[in-house]
Amino acid sequence: MTVCILGNGLTALILAKALVNCEINVDVLYNKKNYKISDTRTIGITKNNIDFFNNNIIDIKKIIWNIKKIEIFSENLNKEKLINFEKSNDQLFSILKNCQLYELLE
Repeated sequence: MTVCILGNGLTALILAKALVNCEINVDVLYNKKNYKISDTRTIGITKNNIDFFNNNIIDIKKIIWNIKKIEIFSENLNKEKLINFEKSNDQLFSILKNCQLYELLE
């Protein structure tokens, strides 16, 4: 069986890689435009999704920045801390550069 995926965005490339890992033939069809991927754009991913990605799609451990603490402040309330997400030395969230993930999947 061969699956055809239209487009070469991140979602399409992630799906293509997941299908290839399941030994399904994949054709990715897209226009060859000079599409510039921003090297400053980032993506946030939860720990569960990082684990799924590493185990089922492709290992991205080398390109992620782990976040263990998130604090949200308000300027209107004298910079009072509104929310504090913290787990004892455990990864809450990860951030990675969009262009690095795109290059890895391509």
